[in-house]
Amino acid sequence: MQLIILAIGHKMPEWIKIGFNEYSKRMPPNYKIVLKEIKSFSRSNVKNKKLILLSEEEKITSEIPKESFLVALDQKGKHLTTIEFSECLNIWRQNSKNIFFIIGGPDGLSERIKKKTNYILSISKFTIPHFLVRLILVEQIYRSVSILTRHPYHRS
Repeated sequence: MQLIILAIGHKMPEWIKIGFNEYSKRMPPNYKIVLKEIKSFSRSNVKNKKLILLSEEEKITSEIPKESFLVALDQKGKHLTTIEFSECLNIWRQNSKNIFFIIGGPDGLSERIKKKTNYILSISKFTIPHFLVRLILVEQIYRSVSILTRHPYHRS
């Protein structure tokens, strides 16, 4: 099973890459995390937010196989505790070959992408930079898998 984090943005700070890679390599072999980065649409030439979101939507859609379970990350999504997230992850993995977590760029995700997803998850009510969301998400995935595999990383 693969857990794919599909994220808009490709020039991340080095500390984000290091942190992401650290949690990725800790994952058990049957929970492989893959990061797919999509170059963000240039905001300097185009001021139309709808056009930007449409362009990013096309790129996102082209990366996702049809039989995947889709989780969009959005500030207005469902708030879960870590335990609840681990329970969801367990259910999702039983019903799907691949789980795609979709992280938008600075303008978020298009409404059509959100409507296509199976679940909309919020990391926080805070506004968090999209590059930091991927680090928080990979840590929470690792923590949730630790709960599912009874590894002592998580403390309740």
